Amino acid sequence: MSMRKIDKSECESYFNNLSKALQDRMAEIEVMAMGTMDKKQTNWIRIHGISYNPEEDVLFIFCENLEHRIKKTLEVKVWETDNSIDKIEIVGSDGYSHLLTFKNPVKLS
Repeated sequence: MSMRKIDKSECESYFNNLSKALQDRMAEIEVMAMGTMDKKQTNWIRIHGISYNPEEDVLFIFCENLEHRIKKTLEVKVWETDNSIDKIEIVGSDGYSHLLTFKNPVKLS
């Protein structure tokens, strides 16, 4: 498994393409602050899509009964294996790290 950083200029198209492959995948979201323990935001929940709005610098994770927003993204990292994604970490300007872990890897076309 390798980690790759996604440049902010790539985020909009990257997440649009990823959203097409999600097909209501199960995932969980953890929110972590520097110097504190992990806080699980969700248990396994259906992810319907991920979108990045460059004008407002906001990343949206659209889930079953939940819309998770991350404002002013500083860093986006994805963990990939053989053309699949296992997890994504997004760090916001507030210092919080948002970890989206897929129950099963998402294959990209």
